[in-house]
Amino acid sequence: MSMVSFKTAISLCSRLQISSIRSLSNAHIIRSPLPDVRIPQTPVHDFVFRRFDQFGDRKAIVDALTGQSYTYTQLDAATSHFATSLRRRGFEKGDTLCIFLPNLPDYPIVYFGTTKAGGVVTTANPTYTPRELAYQLTHSKSKFLVTTPALAEAAKEAANEAGTIEETIAVDTLSPGRVPPGTIGLSEYLRENGEELKTPVVFDMKKDVATLPYSSGTTGLPKGVMLSHYNLVANICQITSDSRLVRVTTNDSQVCMAVLPFFHIYGMIVILARGLEQGATLVTLPKFEPDLFLRALHDYRVTMLPLVPPLALFLAKHSEVDRYDLSSVADIMSAAAPLSGDVSTILRKRLGVECVRQCYGLTETSPITHMCLRDRVRSGSIGMCVSNTEAKVIDAETGESLGPNEKGELCMRGPQIMLGYRNNVEATSQMIDENGWLHSGDIGYYDSDNHFYITDRLKELIKVKGFQVAPAELESLLLTHSDVVDVAVIGVPDERAGEVPRAFVVRRSGASISEADLSRYVEASAAPHKHLNGGVKFVDAIPKSVSGKTLRRLLRGTK
Repeated sequence: MSMVSFKTAISLCSRLQISSIRSLSNAHIIRSPLPDVRIPQTPVHDFVFRRFDQFGDRKAIVDALTGQSYTYTQLDAATSHFATSLRRRGFEKGDTLCIFLPNLPDYPIVYFGTTKAGGVVTTANPTYTPRELAYQLTHSKSKFLVTTPALAEAAKEAANEAGTIEETIAVDTLSPGRVPPGTIGLSEYLRENGEELKTPVVFDMKKDVATLPYSSGTTGLPKGVMLSHYNLVANICQITSDSRLVRVTTNDSQVCMAVLPFFHIYGMIVILARGLEQGATLVTLPKFEPDLFLRALHDYRVTMLPLVPPLALFLAKHSEVDRYDLSSVADIMSAAAPLSGDVSTILRKRLGVECVRQCYGLTETSPITHMCLRDRVRSGSIGMCVSNTEAKVIDAETGESLGPNEKGELCMRGPQIMLGYRNNVEATSQMIDENGWLHSGDIGYYDSDNHFYITDRLKELIKVKGFQVAPAELESLLLTHSDVVDVAVIGVPDERAGEVPRAFVVRRSGASISEADLSRYVEASAAPHKHLNGGVKFVDAIPKSVSGKTLRRLLRGTK
């Protein structure tokens, strides 16, 4: 063989090898059965509000407790007033405002008014303790804080600890001017001239962060998830691209229940942003209370009902449900945690709906990546990829893509994937690889028809009623107790909550601290969904690897 032909052969073998590697890495990539949709390059507030003139005096949002409401015309005007007032008070493009509110009709005014002013919205759980809120204010560098008079004391304590807040706004639209000392009423913001300032805000849709919700990702403490205007607009377009996903309508027939919190990405995008974009009437409740929830469904003739598994279980099995006429409900979807096929079947039959569908996503995916098509629902399935989205299942050890019915880690890629975690390059690189695949930390598989199923979790995160609980956060808190030497927290199954936290604790020698003592210690500093409702178990040692990592799997079988 001549030198030329030898080189040619080597080159050919090299190309074949590279082609083989690429073929292997690109094998078993599953795409949406739906065609790609065009994603407009527009700020999220402009996209959501673009048909408000058409919706006019239709009721946009109403509080089921107080009856307070805004029409689309009123919501549009109030949002502009709030945006202008923010900028007049020194709020600049890129500044962060924290919303520390339950679901109220004023929520979209604050949320979209902030993005319209060029700001970033970070949303906090209104059940947070001052300690938890202060962490988020500090990490997000929030400049303004919006809360209610009832939460003002906790907000003030957190703001003092964080040291970043320049102004605290209290929602007083039901009682104008009656605000706690040290706060400014939202009504004062809304009274000011809503005309735009002379210098308009110029947006870079793919780079400018619109919202900064907090997530623990696959492990560790809560991290700020940077979602751009483009991410959010993309996901709204994806989940409304086909009426088999969400009933697409711009008439006044859609009434959507909004009890799932707006601070959570599911409530924020799937209910609040998507609902307003489609001209729905949103019916809010500040928290779930069985009778109030059922009465709101009945009185407002709710047609669309987004749920999480604990709410689905309540509607499927609670005896009080039969006392109310819920025949208006036509569309039910569940997300945030897996919903069993049995509960889904019972609920579908009890409410007489066509189907109960699951959808799936993460805070890091804006949030939806998978939804059940109405005519392709399969028991226990999270559905198929939404438009413009790719997914694969990989072997967690080798990274190799797996075929149908093989269990592995679910990975996704698409325009809804976050920009990254704020000020945390390492965590971002662990979550999103060099090829743009986001590694979910969830274990699952897809069947021969490309329907996906979630079966387990790689990540340490505990899901309590759909809310995230980071074991590391509770462990850090427990370790501040003088009688705790070491600790590990895991999630244990619970029929109503899905999971609840359980702590394994090594006591200081000679200490007599009890399970009740430690439970009360956590309750004093953590939101209710983080309480140790799975109990406290005292152990001699926490199992750990050679590198010092806690081996939580060895604790799961401990009695």
